[in-house]
Amino acid sequence: MQFKDKKLNKSERIGQLIFIESLVFYFLIKLPFNLSVLCSDTNEGFYFIFGQHFLNGTHFDVSEMIYTNLFVLIYALIIKLFGFGTWSIIAVHITQTVIVLLIAALIFSITCKLFENTFYASLSVLFWILMQVTPIGQWGNKMELESAFALNPEYFIVLFSLCSVFCLLGSLYGKKSLLMAFSAGFIGASSVMLKASGAVMPLAIICWIVYLGLFNRKLFITYKNTFLILLIGLIFSFAVFNFWIFLQNNNLMAFWKYYFEVGAYSDDYAKSYSSFFLSICNFMTRYTTSMNNFILFFFAFFSLGWGLVRNIFIKSSSDLFKLACPLLAIWGWGNICSVIAVGGYGSYYYILVWPSVAIFFMIGLRDIYNYGTFINRNFLVVGTLILIASLFICRILVIFPAYIQIAKSNFYLNSIFQPQSFQDPVIVSGKVNYRRPDILKLADLINSFLPDKNDTIYILSFKNKTQYLPLTMYVYIKRFPPTTSISEYFGYKKLLKIKLKALTRDLVKTPPKILIVPRIFYLEPWQTEDLTLFLNWLNLFVDKNYHAKIDIKYKEPGIDRVEIYDVYERN
Repeated sequence: MQFKDKKLNKSERIGQLIFIESLVFYFLIKLPFNLSVLCSDTNEGFYFIFGQHFLNGTHFDVSEMIYTNLFVLIYALIIKLFGFGTWSIIAVHITQTVIVLLIAALIFSITCKLFENTFYASLSVLFWILMQVTPIGQWGNKMELESAFALNPEYFIVLFSLCSVFCLLGSLYGKKSLLMAFSAGFIGASSVMLKASGAVMPLAIICWIVYLGLFNRKLFITYKNTFLILLIGLIFSFAVFNFWIFLQNNNLMAFWKYYFEVGAYSDDYAKSYSSFFLSICNFMTRYTTSMNNFILFFFAFFSLGWGLVRNIFIKSSSDLFKLACPLLAIWGWGNICSVIAVGGYGSYYYILVWPSVAIFFMIGLRDIYNYGTFINRNFLVVGTLILIASLFICRILVIFPAYIQIAKSNFYLNSIFQPQSFQDPVIVSGKVNYRRPDILKLADLINSFLPDKNDTIYILSFKNKTQYLPLTMYVYIKRFPPTTSISEYFGYKKLLKIKLKALTRDLVKTPPKILIVPRIFYLEPWQTEDLTLFLNWLNLFVDKNYHAKIDIKYKEPGIDRVEIYDVYERN
């Protein structure tokens, strides 16, 4: 008996060590990004702008109501605390790291509740972090990493969802079961306030209750009071959100229609059976020929599938396992569907999928070890671990050169080497002893046109081919555009007309002090009709209200072609 206790304690200590080292590993590889004075990707700049518009009381019509959600309020709070500038950029980077560590702690805690063993729980966290830091896809390694390390709403959706699961598991056996059940429902439904894909968690809870009612009546009857309080929490949270939206704009139907349609960039996936299955294939491969993604999703689908049918084959599990596995599996499959439904597979969308996959990796390994009888189970578990480890080693080797490249560039973009970034306004004069990257030199030049930080600037540039001035430049130069219609979104069919209409209105109503437009526009065939009419109007508008000031040249890092932008100043 004493020998068994020693062995158990050793396993627990190894598990705790793996967990701590996994968190340290993530913290260290994220460090170059945390100290950077630029946003990690376009989305961070995007939410900064809408957070500032919210603080300024900008009116949002139906085409911009999505930016009154909870996630924009998080950015607004950061701007309120640190200002609209580079201090808040660093605050966002650090916030993202803290959220990742909290998610890791929740994965560890939930898995510990299921296994009562820190070793399995720590491996779940390690696998999750490895999936997070090895995004491989069509964007190229640099953008993949930038997207994975940015503070996107998906991180908060995962955090809220896991908090809901944690409270729900606590409500099954804890002393304050009804309060925990209500909290689980309230927090779970709150995830929809962050982004439309957050609706997966409350829908998963409803489907889970129905699943238990149909296939496990005993558990359903035993915990029926818990389920009732859980549903009350869901309804109350949803009612609070609707009341908030009604205060902002009394057209709730228009809000929800736009809220769930704005992210659907493509309708092609649902037009036929072949296109639907092609979308699933594209989701698995991320439009790459590499087998890394396909193998990873083979494990993912197998693990989540096992979570749905596990209770049929294994009767000796505890009630906790019988309740938790279907919920986590339904949540995981729901997130997969929410990513596929969008029709465009950015690496940050997959943040929603990895936590449930990591947990079921360990559930599958534990089941193989405990119940495998058809083959030597030790051999099978070790072989599976070696296969998974080999997969992640290959993924790290693929992404590592890009990580070194982007970490090196962020090294010169950190707050220590770029102290001028925190001046207000940012105007660099005289000899600078620090290396100044091109993007910061360009922002310094734009700052020289606008000595008053309250003056506005609008940059019309499409994220198309090489023609793109980063949206994050708005934040760096501490100005914000007079409109919520960011031109990057003119690249999506569903948004083009309503965004052009809003931009035309805002340019007439509040023309910016400085207007920057590319000398040559590269348009897709489907953009030609609407954008040609708008650009013709813009030429007349500029001729009447602006005069040419200077032209600037900008080369996107890693792209050979130099683009020319014309700078206009309001008369």
